[in-house]
Amino acid sequence: MSWFSRAAALGFAVLGSIVLPACSSWERVADDFPGKVGKGLNHERWTRDARIYGEFETVALVSMTLISSTMQTRLQDLVDDKTPGRQPSDIVGFSTAASEAAVVVILSSHAHDWRRLDRPRSPWAIQLDVGGGPLPAKSITKLNPTAAFEWYFPAWNPWSRAWLVTFPADADQLESAATVHLSAAGIKKTSLSWP
Repeated sequence: MSWFSRAAALGFAVLGSIVLPACSSWERVADDFPGKVGKGLNHERWTRDARIYGEFETVALVSMTLISSTMQTRLQDLVDDKTPGRQPSDIVGFSTAASEAAVVVILSSHAHDWRRLDRPRSPWAIQLDVGGGPLPAKSITKLNPTAAFEWYFPAWNPWSRAWLVTFPADADQLESAATVHLSAAGIKKTSLSWP
């Protein structure tokens, strides 16, 4: 092997040791992943998706939908249109008349623990920032999705769990800028922002 080949091999090895560890952090992906954008859902603009990598593989998919006052009204209208006479709580598992800021979080993973958001066994921490600094979650409630849940939240799949996370803030505060901070044990922190 020539000195040039050895130098090139050493260069690639050094570059790999710098670049590859970065692959284990969060990556923001397009709004159509894993749900399908273009379905015409009124609340698509309130949803953000991301994936988390660990050990060079996808550990979990995360989909979050802000439950702002406007989003609550649009979801109510959508349920009325698609399933007349039914209440949104019957379909999506939570009321659309809440005054507190909330986020629907869908965690998808083959690993059971990565789908847990409730304490004390969850590897996740979640906070909301609406301009006054990060707020910790007030309550985390596991949702029990119906068969129609996937139509309203396309990120749902057989390896998912859905959670309603409320924060000590008004739902009206989600109408402007909002950021949800997520962190997981041994993984870098990420933030998903609206609008």
